[in-house]
Formats: sequence, C-alpha cells, structure tokens
Amino acid sequence: MNKYNLVSKGIIYFLYYFGICALVNSENYHVNNWMVTKGDPSAWDIEKEKLKCVSIDESDQWILSGNSVSSHWYLDAQIHSSNPDASKGILFTMDQKNNHGYYLSIKRKKLSLSKIVRSAKEKIIDDFENNLNQWKNFQGNPKLENGKLVFEESFAENGTIEMLTKDFIYPNKDILAQVHIKEFKGTGGFQVNLDLTDGKNFVRIQRRGGAWGSNVRLFVNDGMRGWNSRPVDVSGQEFRLKISYERSSGIFTGYIDKLDDKGWTIIGTTAKSQVSFSTWTKIGFPISGGGTTVLPPNSMIMARIHAFGVNTYKIVFDSLTIGSDKLSNSKYSDSKIHIKDTKLIKSWPLKNYQNRNKLKILKTGGTYAFYVNDLIIGTVTNPSVETLEDFGNLNKNPEPDEGRYGFAFEGKGTHNVSKIRFKNIALAEKYHSNPVMYPRGPKGSWDDDMIHNSCIRKFDDKYYIYYTGRSSDPAKHLHNEGGRIGAAVSTDGFKFIPYKRNPIFDYIDSTSGNLGGNFQGGAVEQLNNGKYVLTFTMRNANRWRPIKYALGDSPLGPFYSSEKYIIIDTGNAKSFDSEHIHLHDIRRLDNGNYGMLYTGFSIAEEQKPLGDRGGLATSNDFQNWTKHLKNPVFLPGVPGSWDDGHVRPKGFVKYEQYYYMFYEGAHRSDQISYFFDQVGMARSKDLIKWERFPFNPILPIDAGSGRDKIVTQWPSAILTDTGIAVFYWGGGSGTVAISRADIKRKILLNWEKQN
Repeated sequence: MNKYNLVSKGIIYFLYYFGICALVNSENYHVNNWMVTKGDPSAWDIEKEKLKCVSIDESDQWILSGNSVSSHWYLDAQIHSSNPDASKGILFTMDQKNNHGYYLSIKRKKLSLSKIVRSAKEKIIDDFENNLNQWKNFQGNPKLENGKLVFEESFAENGTIEMLTKDFIYPNKDILAQVHIKEFKGTGGFQVNLDLTDGKNFVRIQRRGGAWGSNVRLFVNDGMRGWNSRPVDVSGQEFRLKISYERSSGIFTGYIDKLDDKGWTIIGTTAKSQVSFSTWTKIGFPISGGGTTVLPPNSMIMARIHAFGVNTYKIVFDSLTIGSDKLSNSKYSDSKIHIKDTKLIKSWPLKNYQNRNKLKILKTGGTYAFYVNDLIIGTVTNPSVETLEDFGNLNKNPEPDEGRYGFAFEGKGTHNVSKIRFKNIALAEKYHSNPVMYPRGPKGSWDDDMIHNSCIRKFDDKYYIYYTGRSSDPAKHLHNEGGRIGAAVSTDGFKFIPYKRNPIFDYIDSTSGNLGGNFQGGAVEQLNNGKYVLTFTMRNANRWRPIKYALGDSPLGPFYSSEKYIIIDTGNAKSFDSEHIHLHDIRRLDNGNYGMLYTGFSIAEEQKPLGDRGGLATSNDFQNWTKHLKNPVFLPGVPGSWDDGHVRPKGFVKYEQYYYMFYEGAHRSDQISYFFDQVGMARSKDLIKWERFPFNPILPIDAGSGRDKIVTQWPSAILTDTGIAVFYWGGGSGTVAISRADIKRKILLNWEKQN
C-alpha cells in the first residue's frame, strides 16, 4: 500500500503519485498519478486499482486523476461506504482548476447529476473606470468613455447591447443589486434593464416605451411568460435602480431613486398584490408570506445590463454593485473565494436496488449515459446547456470534451473504490473537411434556405447525394418541408458538385397542374426494368402521408410522378403509423424483393408512451407493398436511454451477414424544451429482430471543437472498401449541412466484444 507521507500537514495540498499510466484503450486503468483537490489528503490510501478514504467528519473528499481523458469513453467502478447516509460518486469532465465538471452521486435511493460551479463572490462592483474584464456575453459593442460605461445605438448589434457579469453570487444571504444611470436619452421604442437572473428565470427592472417612455416597472419571467408590476412615472435623465432579494420570504423588490432627495421608492415586488398575474408557482416554491420564491434551489445569480432600441439612443452608466446584505456607497474590494459547490442538474429515484454500488458513465460526444448495477438510469445531452441562451451559444461555448475524472465522498466513514475500469470507445469517424454539401444555394434559388439529406447512392462509378431543398419564401414551405429535390455528383464520395440542371424533381399537383406540395425526399433505387425510382413523403394537412414515388430514366432523372404512385399510407386508428409516416429507406434485398424501413407515429392509446417507431414493408414488384404483421419492428429505447423519446429509421445497408440500420434517436432535454436528435446504429439478419450498437449513438452530437453541436440527423449509408460510410445532416446553429462519417470494418466485426 502506497500511503501519502505528509512532510508538513497543511503545507502540501496537491499530492501526486507518479508512475506509468496506461490510459488509452486500457480496460483496467491502474490507479496512479492521482491528486486530492478537496478535503484532507491524509484521508486517502491508494492501491493498485483501489482507493480507500477514511473521513472523520462530514466534509467533502475529492480525488482526481492526474491525466485528462477526451472523446468517447466509459468508466465504471464499485463504490462502497460504511456509512449508508454518505454521498458517493464519480467526478468527470473536470478542468484543471476544478472550475468546470460534473458529479454523479448516489445517496440512499437517489442518483443525482450535479454541475461543478465556479467559486462565487460575496460582492461584485464596477465603477467602469478601468476595463470590462468582469463582464461577458457582449452583444453589441459597449464602450468606456471618461470612466463611464456608454451604450449607444451606433455600438449596437441588431439594436441591442447587453452585458452579463462573469462571476455570480450564491444567494445564501439576502441579495441587492443596483445601477447608477448617469445619462438616459433617445427616441423610439426602447427598454433598458437591470436583471438578476439564475439563467432560466429572471427578475428585471425595465424602462420602456416610445420616446424612452415615461415609466419603469418590475418585470418577472420564467423563460416563457412575463408579469409586470404597475408602472411608476419617471422624469429626468439621472437616476438609480435597485433590486433586492429577501431569502427568507423569497420576495424580490424593485426600487428607483430619482435623485430628488426623496430617496428610494418602491416600484413593485413579487408579492401577490404587486405583480399582475402573480400566481407564479410553476417555476418556484409555493407562495408563502405573501410572495413567491422565484429562484429554485442552488440557483446562482448573475447581473445583466441590457438596452434595446430601434432608433438613436445613448445611456451612460456610472456604476454597478451586486452583493450580499446591504450595499453601501463605499468602494469595497471583491471578497476572496468563499464557496465551491455543486448545482443540481437532474436526479433519478432508484427503486428495487438492494446494493447500489456499481456506477458507470458512458460518454459519446456531448451525451452522457448513467448506469447503476449495469442498468441504465438516465441520459443527459449537453448538460452545460441550462437555458435557451446557452443553447444559442453552443457554437461559442460548447460542451467540454476533455477533462479529468475521479471520485468523491461526503460524510463520515470508510469509503472504498475498487474494480476501476476505463476504456476509450471507437465510433464513426467524421470527415475532417465536413460538410461535403454546403447548407444552401445562392440567394433566390430553389434551395436558398436549407437542404436536407435524402439519401446517398452509388451507381456505376459515381456517388449521388439526393437532397430536398427549401426555399426562403415562408409562404411556400414551412417547418422542415421542401418542395423540390436536387442531386449532387462525386467521383470519390467526398467532393460533390450540384447537378447543373437541378432540381431533378418538382411535384406537380395533378388537379391544378401547378407546382406545389411540401415533401421530403426518401430513397432512390434502380428497378428491374432499368428505370430509377425516387421516393418521397408528402405533407398533407399537417400530417406526413403518404409515401409516394417518381420515375426517371437515369440517376439524374428527370423524374415524374402520378397520383397513383403510392407505396404505403397511414394505417388504421389502432396501428403504430395511424398519424404519420415519413423518414424511410428502400433497398433491394437478397431475394430480389424490395424492403422498406420507415417511420410511423400514432397517438392511439395502444402506442403509449408516444414517440416515432420503425416499421417494415416489402414488395416483389414495387407496385404492391405489404406492411409486416409484427410492426412496429423497432421501438424506442428503454426508459432513461438516449433514444427513449423516439426512433426514426432513415437508412440501411447490407454488409456481409447483417443489415445495418441507421436511425434518428432522441430523448427530451430536462433543461430546455428540445429533443437532441442523434444517429444510432442497429443490426439485424431478417429486418425484424434488431440489436442496438452497445455504444450508441454511433454519430453523436459533438463536444469540444466538433461542428455537430446541435444535431445529427437523416442518415443514409453506402458500402466502402473499409466498412460503411454514413451521410447525415449535422452541424450547429446556422451551420447545419450534409456531412460524412465512416464506420470501420473492425467496429462492425467486433460488435460482441465492445463491452
């Protein structure tokens, strides 16, 4: 046993064990090179593949690996404690200074995921005499002039300038924030705000209205709806605004000082009598003491200064202060770091678990799956995204991809970690020069707004990407529909050139003879008679139905359709596809028949829980199709998995003895109203019984520097010399396009050995 030998207790805090660290692709990672980052270093003993911590008090004990891990991996360990009330768990994605990371902990009958938060400050003050290094998330371009902060419309971005403090206040005491506005003038419709916000909900003093308006009010919002206090008249160009938060009652109060020797005057409070529509219990605690607690537990408060306008304006800020207890006019300095804590993201109740000792984390890109005793409990994608603002900033502030891992305990007792296992995982390799097809065509073209991947095919010695184009004219195409299909051609499968005669298919309404219809492309296949068939799904009266086809004489058409060219339509009221049928793929099978995997949706009681599912249909002549009696053949994942919300088969291909299906899967985010769609892989010998890849999603949303920050969707596959190439729709905000990824043969052949 190698035990820390403290030379001088209290002097040496970061202690290291040095040795050879077999990290990459090591299934049994030896415990070396660790460091204690919180608690008492002398509490820890380290053995090969084992850790032991003897804690004599209730304080946190953290130990972290000295090496960082990144990309895709899984980590599991047996974690025991002599104290049944102790909290125990795994730290992961921790940066070098422990300012970012996550903590998966288990305590009694609950598993919790928490975020490591930066050290909070007791007070933040800025007199704007030096620089703006205390601020972040600039929109527009605020200036410092003569020791004052200036917002002017000429500095604005889309009429807006806003700043958010880098540091936050942990509201363990009453909070107060105030801003001194030195000059305030302009014309048009404007608002200026001083916010206190926990990221999801905010309380704001707001001045707004034409010609800068004549009133201020207290405004509260839960991220979706807002409530206002009664307006208070304002005159003059210089005044102060203040917001207070009383922790005991949970009431926020807004004040104004018009600098007329009358002092602070209340604008309004979040008490029931003060705020319109103030039955605000949805996002906070129940009303008590006449008011509503707006901040959920563990909220961190930041201050924001924000101005918005459509005409000329100028605001000069003299100072801002935010802090605990009462604020004075004295120029106090920032206090030292006084807290490092965790902020709860999500918790899961644990039922029927006798020994909750084995924890496992599976990281694929920006998605984490959590297991207890090898049973999946929950999945979180992009856990750093807590608000819609975070979601919009994913390109600039992505989910971290690299960090250390370790273990943590809270509570007296003897704690042990054993059977530590770490392994890097091989997934699809995304092409380094993605995308292979740019997001849209030139302005005014049929595909100037967006293109969606329909399918990839290889005919003779050329590769063809078929894609649906959407016009920027909102009157023509809504949601994700398009109205035309185009093609791009490549000789190597990487560099694609759009066909000069695009689009290759326009849907013509048979009744009116006019160009029209919203639809999405599906598949392209060559028939026995030598003709080529292009399939697509119509959108009629807000329903995706039916799946139809068009015929052409070459892979580039032109293609023509008819009202009678219908493959399948929605099923009866009790079927899994009674409401919608949409994403699909069609392939020639080994027996010469045609097989189609497709996506169906129903709201029938028999289909609970709701969510898209996969169906199978077959035909021996492409004219008459039969849906399989055992439909749906592919269901959403088990509760807690990354694809428990919906599954949408989109592409499949035969590779040696298996059919490999690629599908969209998703679960609903617990933090924002969004489904993070990603591409999964499954295999089958008969297209009926499917086995999921053990480390799905095979094409995950990226963390770190990858470009697929928000979505990977609409996969289609072809065979290559080295395995399977998947073409998909991926990217981030404003960058979504058609990309390529390759799955190597060894991943397919070592399927059973992945674990």
